[in-house]
Amino acid sequence: MKDKPTEAGQPASNPPMITFMTMKGGAGKTIGLMALASSLIERGKRLAIFEADENEPISEWSRHGQDKGTWCDDILIYSVRSFDDLMRASKLAAQNGADYILVDTKGGGSDLNQSLILNSQLVIVPSGLDVTEMQALFITCNYLIELTEDAEEEVPVVILLNRTPRNDSTLPVTQKLGLKALVEAGMPVLSARLPRRQVLADIASAGILRRYYTYCRNRPERRLMAPEVLKAVKDADLLTDEILEIMAPATEVIS
Repeated sequence: MKDKPTEAGQPASNPPMITFMTMKGGAGKTIGLMALASSLIERGKRLAIFEADENEPISEWSRHGQDKGTWCDDILIYSVRSFDDLMRASKLAAQNGADYILVDTKGGGSDLNQSLILNSQLVIVPSGLDVTEMQALFITCNYLIELTEDAEEEVPVVILLNRTPRNDSTLPVTQKLGLKALVEAGMPVLSARLPRRQVLADIASAGILRRYYTYCRNRPERRLMAPEVLKAVKDADLLTDEILEIMAPATEVIS
């Protein structure tokens, strides 16, 4: 936990920042963020989301959620495309009482991404276990190691396995080899995973997961979907439990 302003000038009194980052598009960083946000909101947390991706998937998620009545106004979305945007959004997040800042970065290693990473209390790198995803994962992790070492900052990094069964015995052979490579390399892999579920793939059109579950339960034409949505809710809750446990020392220092 940082106890002084960092390169990006973020004071320690700001809400703790959790950044989703990867060098490869389509790895699931936005899905992971939406799942985490869905669970945190249902725990009574107020969130600020910094949207650094110019495709604006978070804004789209909000619009769909508002249309369905599955959104919550305790999620504050700030467009962050520059260092000035970052400073402004950080100030507003603190002023508006956000408990956490979640960051959806643009893919790659831009100067803005570097500022976001160096001001984070946790960086989450999503990845599948297929060969191409594993290659991108190691590139991302090496980039993060070099960045934090050069800046002389300690930023915890964890790997979120996406589209991956929780039961290792059901993994295809190639994915078992990928998981073995992570273990042998001593990579910090979360126990919680986001399995391959259509509900998670479509989360941007669903809104907040628990509220989407209620939405489906209350509509005969969607009621059959409700059990699958509930499974995704539980996936998100397991992920959030583990992340909050990791974040506990940071939040204790801030409070």
